[in-house]
Amino acid sequence: LGALAATTAGVGAAAAAHSMPPLTQGFAASAAGTLARSPVESSLSALSSSDGAWSLASVLPAALCLERVLRDDASGDAGKTYVVDVKTFASTFSASAVAIRAALNLGVSFSRVVTAWLEEAAAIEEEARAHPSGEPQRPLPKFEWEQPLWSSFGLFVRDSVVVTTRRAIEKLTVSRFALETKLVTPRVASKLLKDVPRSAARKCERLAWERGKTRVAKCVSMAVTASRAAITRVCAELFVATAISTVACRKLYQLRKSGALPPPPGAEAEKGGGFKNKRYAVEREVGSLYARLVFGHVVKGLCLLLGGAAGAGLVALCRKEDTPRWASRLTFLGVAAGEAAGSAVAAAALSAAIAGNK
Repeated sequence: LGALAATTAGVGAAAAAHSMPPLTQGFAASAAGTLARSPVESSLSALSSSDGAWSLASVLPAALCLERVLRDDASGDAGKTYVVDVKTFASTFSASAVAIRAALNLGVSFSRVVTAWLEEAAAIEEEARAHPSGEPQRPLPKFEWEQPLWSSFGLFVRDSVVVTTRRAIEKLTVSRFALETKLVTPRVASKLLKDVPRSAARKCERLAWERGKTRVAKCVSMAVTASRAAITRVCAELFVATAISTVACRKLYQLRKSGALPPPPGAEAEKGGGFKNKRYAVEREVGSLYARLVFGHVVKGLCLLLGGAAGAGLVALCRKEDTPRWASRLTFLGVAAGEAAGSAVAAAALSAAIAGNK
């Protein structure tokens, strides 16, 4: 019964592919072929390709990663096709993705609380050693776990919204409207949705790239590839962060205007020096705050993009000739380390700039 159902679904998908536009016929044909085969045969054929290389579409389930074949008829190479792996919205809420986001958010939220608690405990122990009785003079601080737990939950929700927004941007990039109206060409779409570790592994398999290019050329090539692939993520981060800042500033303006919060500091003193009323002072405060927040989001996004590109480039610069599998893993670690360093640099620079303005 299962084989009969799979065969029927494959025939139906193949018949529907003929009535679809040319841009989606490649995906429909591949889906029909996958459904027509038995589950065991599909799994075995998906785990290995003709050249023995692993792909993201073969590792993830069919519901989490869909393969699109885009044809570019306007470029110099007429009829050139680009194979793009488009992750679905279901991949955002898969068990592994949810577990990774939850673990990272819990680590970020509890790291500060644990560090502060350990420092306080060390100070109490040092005081006990210095005291003649050798006994601690004050009890250990209470470990507050509720606030970081709720903070991690908020971070988890925010990250989920960011990833969902990124998936929407990716789908919009390869949509029929964007391709037919020439907003995005198939070549640009393939660059924006490229998997950087997988691209590094493919580059290592090319003899002309591995032996024919210098280390500096490899570094520049991987940096450009990583920066292009990070554009969708940076756009999603910027969109979500700007939306949150907009809601927060609007709420602040409403509270100031209604009198629920006191007027901005110095508004009464500056009233005679050019301010017409308190409302203008509130508008100036909220507008300045909103501009600083948006500027900070843009700087953070640029630092993330440049940090990830620098990490991928340094891996290509320092890496010796080895197997593509190690190149993929090292590139993944390099991009992650570069993005973390870029985020730290952005936070330090923005803190210094805000302190300087004060």
